[in-house]
Amino acid sequence: MEILTVAATHPGSLLESRQIPSDVSLVVPLVCRLVGRLVAEGRVTEEDRRKVELCLDEAVTNAVTHGNDSNFEKLVTVRLFESGPCWGVLITDEGEGFDADQVPDLEVEEQLWQESGRGIALMRLYMDEVVYFDGGRSVRMIRACAPAPEGGR
Repeated sequence: MEILTVAATHPGSLLESRQIPSDVSLVVPLVCRLVGRLVAEGRVTEEDRRKVELCLDEAVTNAVTHGNDSNFEKLVTVRLFESGPCWGVLITDEGEGFDADQVPDLEVEEQLWQESGRGIALMRLYMDEVVYFDGGRSVRMIRACAPAPEGGR
């Protein structure tokens, strides 16, 4: 996994932007709102809803707990965007970033049972693109839109 030092950007049009203080109790309502919107707009199928919720929950929770050390005075910014046939989310915290070498590689058998790293592995499994920016303070995840049902949307 590579962590870029450049500032994060979101390609395409901004759909929604939210900020929350670093409190884990605020993560689920935010994730439910964003995923509900994606489902209602046909960008995510009901079949994939739980996978997308898991990815957003993991990324926002990581920003709150690991990035901002649950410091209520620090904010997490979540930007939902669309880019062509894809949608994505850019999540940014106010922490110090992280070192990719400190994240266990769960494909290595000796590291499989580590306490951390599972959220990142799941995000990489379920999203089409996961890129870290700004020394690890931002993650951008992109996913192709759900195919239109028979007969159009």
